Amino acid sequence: MDSSTTVVSSAVAALVAGSAVAGITPGTMVRAIPSSGEGTAITRTDPAAGPGTYASDLDGTPFAGRGAAQLVWGASTVSFTGLASGGADATLRTQGIAIVDVASASQFSINWNLSQAMGVGVEASWGLIDLAGGSDPTYGVAFDDGAGTAYGGVGTTASGSFVGAIAAGTYMLVMLADASTVAGPIGFSASFTAVPAPGVFALLALAGVLGTRRRLR
Repeated sequence: MDSSTTVVSSAVAALVAGSAVAGITPGTMVRAIPSSGEGTAITRTDPAAGPGTYASDLDGTPFAGRGAAQLVWGASTVSFTGLASGGADATLRTQGIAIVDVASASQFSINWNLSQAMGVGVEASWGLIDLAGGSDPTYGVAFDDGAGTAYGGVGTTASGSFVGAIAAGTYMLVMLADASTVAGPIGFSASFTAVPAPGVFALLALAGVLGTRRRLR
């Protein structure tokens, strides 16, 4: 593991909160690990200090066009596209991480596509991890050699959509893929929407009634 970024060793491990998550750098990262005897690992990163657009690629290396990552991190939305296409000469990794502070109970929505990164020799996953702790992500799905594991009621599907509730807290949203064989692009788009407290609905209803009465006078 090089000093330019801190990552975990597999797709499933990346979805486990706790000590494995500590120190993971938000932003984008791509890496090519040549097969034994064929050179040293090449890693490109674009560390993130907060919301913004971040991108990494392997242009100018022997693996140009086979590894890329772009993260668009907003105040309440996050999207990621990545490519890691390996082969006999190397294993490729793509990764994007955002940290989102959720001030109150919210709705988490995500659409994801891992379908072009399925099969033997590929690990691909996304996960929403509560940094307060826990052994599993709040929501997520991971595939290893085509076998899937899902968390929080998410469907074990290579592509799909999901809407779930989350409590106030700080969350890490991560997507990554490791491929020792040829693979296609992956991506997701996600949003966080505050859910009004139950009393707010009553106040809104009352305001509507009072407004109607004023108009009738």
